[in-house]
Amino acid sequence: MRLPLVQLIRTFSKPLTPLHVNHQRLDQRFRGVPYLKQDTMAFPVVLFDLYGTLLQSASGDIGRFQSLSIEDQISQGSGSLPSSETLEPLKPFLSILPKEATLTTLRTWFRNEVERRHKDLQATYEVPEIRVEEVWSSILRLSKEEAFEFSLRFELTVNPVYPMPGAREYIDFLKKKGILLGLISNAQAFTPFYVEALFGESLKDLGFLPELTVFSYELGEAKPSPRLFQVAANSLSFLGYSPEQTLYIGNDLQNDVWAPKQVGFRTALFCGDRRSLRLYDEDPQFKGVQPDFLIKSFERGDPCM
Repeated sequence: MRLPLVQLIRTFSKPLTPLHVNHQRLDQRFRGVPYLKQDTMAFPVVLFDLYGTLLQSASGDIGRFQSLSIEDQISQGSGSLPSSETLEPLKPFLSILPKEATLTTLRTWFRNEVERRHKDLQATYEVPEIRVEEVWSSILRLSKEEAFEFSLRFELTVNPVYPMPGAREYIDFLKKKGILLGLISNAQAFTPFYVEALFGESLKDLGFLPELTVFSYELGEAKPSPRLFQVAANSLSFLGYSPEQTLYIGNDLQNDVWAPKQVGFRTALFCGDRRSLRLYDEDPQFKGVQPDFLIKSFERGDPCM
């Protein structure tokens, strides 16, 4: 029997541990940038990135077993191979996959189809975004419903996510202070189900305003395009707030600092997990890009909070 989506996510999501960040090096890179103090939060509006900020992401940690067929990966659970639970989400769809299929071939098919669609969309969108269920529907000839479920199950297989430590408490703290909350994130249609499954409440019940929640799959455009932030800025204008009154929190110097600054948002770079922190040290284009604040952790026990 197929599990409901929220239950499916809870079944196959396990705690992750953030990776240590060298904060001495970080302080040298962003000399003079203050750490944001939770108790002195002065912004009436706070908007968040999701993946890598409120949610830890383990994307990319599957290379060690990609050469085995999916069927073999599920049946073997010893030595250097993942446990049999690792690929359990894909089991209901094994019968539709070629026997020789591996995670590598699936990712290659997916990447090739995404690149093809991006080329078609580049004349219309600065940074095109696709809907992954449409990609899998095309690749595997699935119905809309099957493609949506497969896309979620594949994501659960290759990119485990889990709440960042202290994230839920941080959201609750801001909500109790009467701060308006929103999300601006590269995301897919299953993202709201992740939030409900892992935080225990829907986006709305957590306090995120629908008019301040901007997901890339809905716009057909992704960060670092400033368009996502402009959409939120337009909504804020109707609510009586300016971009300068708005703090955006994210883990990526390009997507979450450079891009929101293009429309006037203040920014805080979340530095709580080396796995997701993106600093672009080798790209001279971002040498002079600095956030207004740094956030070391969402946990209240942290001395920087």
